[in-house]
Amino acid sequence: MRLMIAFLLAWPVLICAQQWPDEFRTVDGKLYDVRYSTNWASLFILLDRENGGTIGLIKANRFVDDYVICDVYCLDNSFAKQVAVRNLARTGITSGDYVTAPKDHVMKIKNVQIGNQVLEAFDYGVAAEPPKPIQPPKPTNPTNSAPSA
Repeated sequence: MRLMIAFLLAWPVLICAQQWPDEFRTVDGKLYDVRYSTNWASLFILLDRENGGTIGLIKANRFVDDYVICDVYCLDNSFAKQVAVRNLARTGITSGDYVTAPKDHVMKIKNVQIGNQVLEAFDYGVAAEPPKPIQPPKPTNPTNSAPSA
């Protein structure tokens, strides 16, 4: 009976550990499911909205600390601005690569100063670790727990 109760208590964690999707990411110690959190969106869409639908492409330029500095270009290939994306390097992106889905799914964070520039900043997040399975308590033997006389 105890084994059955322990299994019933632990099965959601066991299932979760086996099927932990890549969409769980942490930013500043907080866990997010990027599929459902309203804090996350496509970098391209976020920048396109604020620039009146004129964004054509986003290209990784250089790496500074945890940030990838990206060049943002308009539809006519003119330079629009630079943005900083923290943790994007974890995706394997290199300088000169285009930032495309799913590598463009980010969360807006506070602006960051890189050198003498203050850049609009976003965070790709860090892949969250699956929860550790719950270890059921070890059964105690009542005959061994009685004080000796």
